[in-house]
Amino acid sequence: MCVRLNILAFALGVGWLQHQAVLPELAWIWLLLSIAVAIGLVGFFRTAVHGVKSRVLLGFVFLVFGFCWAAILAHWRLSDSLPSIWERRDIQIVGVIANVPQENDRGVRFQFDVEHIKTEDAIVPKHIALTWYKVRQTGN
Repeated sequence: MCVRLNILAFALGVGWLQHQAVLPELAWIWLLLSIAVAIGLVGFFRTAVHGVKSRVLLGFVFLVFGFCWAAILAHWRLSDSLPSIWERRDIQIVGVIANVPQENDRGVRFQFDVEHIKTEDAIVPKHIALTWYKVRQTGN
């Protein structure tokens, strides 16, 4: 039963992050994680804390772990993005189409894996979603 509550607390921590308007800075995440580890260690090594208090303490620690885990993964995932200074600029890249192109009514979309960047000093994500839009014909 206690393991299920810890899993639930971890999932609630992940959900808590999902409801944040802004992703917290990594410094705050590491500080929060350090405090949770310290609280968890104090609760673990302190023999006077038993029963309900220790379960609540452990649940809080798992809640914070879930929040921090999701935040760290979000920062890691968002770190592979196109810097704003390179937006709306031509960048020459070499790569491969990573999956089967998917056609819709507006064009074709496909995943592209970058193997080499030819433009000097350009920073490009490793995986790009590209769309080739259809040119609409105006009526004659």
